Amino acid sequence: MKKLISSFIVFFLMALTTSAQAGITDSQICKAGIGADMGRSPSTMLTERVVRNDYFISYRRPDDNSWWGYKCKVKGGQVIWASWNDDDSVGRWRDTQWDRAIYYVINEQKINIRLNGTSEIMTYDANNIPQ
Repeated sequence: MKKLISSFIVFFLMALTTSAQAGITDSQICKAGIGADMGRSPSTMLTERVVRNDYFISYRRPDDNSWWGYKCKVKGGQVIWASWNDDDSVGRWRDTQWDRAIYYVINEQKINIRLNGTSEIMTYDANNIPQ
């Protein structure tokens, strides 16, 4: 437990720049967070539309060509998502204590993602994630 807490603290101390300073968009942060959580490459994801500060992100899974959609927002160092279905309905926000939290920090042009319950940090180059 101490190791997990200390890695969590180190993770947040890694934040050297804000996303705005680095020129990284919330859309790119959403794609990195969803990619980390779903085991997909954020470089294959599209931002279909933006409504207020909510981003509608999608990708096609290459092995079966199925479509996957998410509504996403960035808030307080976290990526929060809901399912976005092909009939345009939206599921619930994954922001309860029972959902896995997705944390992010920006370090220059890198988006570092940590999923709650793990000590692993996944790093994505923002230059390789479409806006």
